[in-house]
Amino acid sequence: MRHLHLGLGRFHRAHQAFYLQNKGIPISAFSMRSPDEAEALRRGDHSYRLVVVGNGREEVQTIIAIDEALFIRDARERFLELMASEDVSTVTLTVTEKGYCARADGSLNTEHPDLEHSVLNDLVCGLRARQKHNRKPLAVLSCDNLSANGRMLQRLCQTWSEKSGQSYDRSLVSFPNSMVDRIVPAGDDPLTIKTEAFHQWVIEDRFVGGYPHWEQKGLIFVKEVEPFERMKLCLLNASHSFLAYYGQLQGHDYVHQAIADPAIRQMVERLCLEEVGPCLDIPDPWTLEGYVSDMLSRFDNPGLPHKLSQIAMDGTQKVPHRFLPYLEQSSVLRKALSAWYTYYYEGLTQPGRYLVSDPMKDQLAASATDDKEATAAEWKRLLGWKESFG
Repeated sequence: MRHLHLGLGRFHRAHQAFYLQNKGIPISAFSMRSPDEAEALRRGDHSYRLVVVGNGREEVQTIIAIDEALFIRDARERFLELMASEDVSTVTLTVTEKGYCARADGSLNTEHPDLEHSVLNDLVCGLRARQKHNRKPLAVLSCDNLSANGRMLQRLCQTWSEKSGQSYDRSLVSFPNSMVDRIVPAGDDPLTIKTEAFHQWVIEDRFVGGYPHWEQKGLIFVKEVEPFERMKLCLLNASHSFLAYYGQLQGHDYVHQAIADPAIRQMVERLCLEEVGPCLDIPDPWTLEGYVSDMLSRFDNPGLPHKLSQIAMDGTQKVPHRFLPYLEQSSVLRKALSAWYTYYYEGLTQPGRYLVSDPMKDQLAASATDDKEATAAEWKRLLGWKESFG
């Protein structure tokens, strides 16, 4: 048995690799945008340190599950071989929201310039190889922070398959929804990954050939992932992004600094406990109050400094999933959306003001003018959003 993963970032190494090592499952992992991560892991003899930080303590675990690390553009034949292999029955992805070449409504952006080199094309080619060489069922799990991520990935693969004329047998593959949670800040050392003690992986029991027996502490299979997903996206992720934009506008640099600001903390509590939380179906064993209390404790972890500028990245891809679903119900989310716009507008019109890292950066910058209101209208058109930024 072997597992295949696409997106060899720090989150994967603190999350999926952590869980699969506990089950003794070897991983072949591919970096998607750069060879750097794979090269660093090979130089480290496929071993790295996972440092768990919390309660003023650090615990170190050595992770050796990723015994094959490659850059997909340099090892395409090996990728297709693995996709077709009988030893591989599960594939996971952590390619971030922007990796899916999707519009804000979740449909395929057929004008996206990177489609032919995207993870969608990689998967479709891999599914065709599997259809040709091996008829065993395969499960492909998106592990990115997207609403109904499995269904979305399924639709995108099917649409790209039709558009590119690369058909595959859809009966051989399932796309379970999944929800992943663990805070993993950016870092400079590729062989040392710092993270928090909390970890969770909720997977939909929707596998063509039966689900993998990965159950362990923090990892569960359920019939419906949506309640867990909505809770995380609309409470934790929404709060994180609110801190990222509004917190930086207030002069903070890190999550633990922003959440220690009494006014900001009060707004996060109002967002979660009064405005959005009551609209959600909180799954067992959580309660709304317990989830929010744990979330705030996770944010207030100065031993694991998490830059707000990191969370602020790719806002055009994150905002539709985090702010927009409950915008009408939440005054704090409306403030968050306004803060996003101010952060991006000032970051793109005042060099050095704020760091804007986003796949839409060039288009937004090109359409920004001295007229902030007119710029907002143009950005709404570019992004396909109906909501007001004000």
